Amino acid sequence: MRGGYSVSEVAGLQTFSTTADFFFDGAPEPGFALSPDGVLSHSHALSSDFLRLLPNVSNSGVVTAPLPSGFDIREQKTVFLWCYFARFLLGDAPVVLVGN
Repeated sequence: MRGGYSVSEVAGLQTFSTTADFFFDGAPEPGFALSPDGVLSHSHALSSDFLRLLPNVSNSGVVTAPLPSGFDIREQKTVFLWCYFARFLLGDAPVVLVGN
């Protein structure tokens, strides 16, 4: 996996987007989740799940999804790419706030 992400907010809706250089080479049932403490359990991944990628195929470029309601990015510490099928961590990135 490579690439980055950003979160933008318009009219109170927070939207997650991977960067144009994003590439993930596939896994069964991959998806993104959030964690306020940098630790992710399967049950927490299910409750914070907000973007599922296509399973077992390459995903590249910009992929966008709204964050789940009630999950303010300012309260999260880490974004995870999680395999929901195998309950396995595929990748993670810290949440770094820029600006206000």
